[in-house]
Amino acid sequence: MATKTKILFISYDGLTDALGQSQIIPYLAELSKKGYEMHVLSTEKEQNLKARKSIIEKISSENNITWHFVNYTKKPPILSTLIDIFKLRRKTIQLHKTHNFNIIHCRSYISAFVGLAMKRKFGTKFIFDMRGFYADERVDGNIWRIKNPIFDAVYKFFKRKEIEFLQNADYTVSLTNSAKKIINSWKAFEQKQIP
Repeated sequence: MATKTKILFISYDGLTDALGQSQIIPYLAELSKKGYEMHVLSTEKEQNLKARKSIIEKISSENNITWHFVNYTKKPPILSTLIDIFKLRRKTIQLHKTHNFNIIHCRSYISAFVGLAMKRKFGTKFIFDMRGFYADERVDGNIWRIKNPIFDAVYKFFKRKEIEFLQNADYTVSLTNSAKKIINSWKAFEQKQIP
């Protein structure tokens, strides 16, 4: 009997968030039906966890999804995200020692820090499910005001990491063909185009 492919799906969005229930769980449920051993690691907000933890546990169990989570860190800005990346990475390593994942599927950029580290440390496959252009979206939404030198440095850091994620991913998921064209127009991808 063939061994099941073991996948850890990492999301910075919580399964107890509305987005987690509407987008992430149905996606993972379909993969589980196709015979993959599905695990998900999410970052959960305390209030949502109190309100919906038992619901998500039931839905996950019914769909053969093993749910793991860490607690979301709200403050202070920037540092809280770094703390969450550390927590996700530590939890992922712990889980990998038990489950020996074949693939780490990372939803968006924060999770991708963990997926790339796992590929380098353990040789797991790294799927970069980039969604959109994270750093640009945060600037466009006035979350990061790049006139502030701190946010300008953070923006530039994420743009460098974006190239690194794309160059090292075993597979990249983009929501649009337009995004793929934009990426392939960048100097870093002149020689090696994203398929």
